[in-house]
Amino acid sequence: MAGRLALITGASSGFGALFVREGAKVAIGARRMIAAGFKAHGRRRVVLAGSITAEITGQGDAAYAATKAGVAHLGRQFAREWVRAGVNVNVIQPGYIRTEIDGDWFDSEHGKAQIAAFHRKRMCPIDALDAPLLLLASDMSAHITGSVLTVDDGQVL
Repeated sequence: MAGRLALITGASSGFGALFVREGAKVAIGARRMIAAGFKAHGRRRVVLAGSITAEITGQGDAAYAATKAGVAHLGRQFAREWVRAGVNVNVIQPGYIRTEIDGDWFDSEHGKAQIAAFHRKRMCPIDALDAPLLLLASDMSAHITGSVLTVDDGQVL
């Protein structure tokens, strides 16, 4: 990834840090990416950060779930609109991962019960996203566009 440019959306959970560790320059937002020379970097990859909540229902997270469902559709729409320009757009939908947003929820009684209800009874570590993100941002994904990749350790099965 050294010398490459990555557009990161929904990166508050640390996705951007992965690309920085791999030597990529990270632009948060499409305008900054274009200004930073998107075309000059050759490879044109956009990975949008979704969530498995786009596929499931839960109590009290309707706005978040609807937004993430919108991200999944937006990714497919952008892929369709930008395919002839050589831009690959994909969405990664992580499962439940401990982040700052969750606070101590998964240490609470209800949070522990939620983890116990997962088929593998565990959370996804943040580094479970490393390989899929690097795949979607690399030349290996030259023929992958318009895809929504769920990385959730089977949490929604």
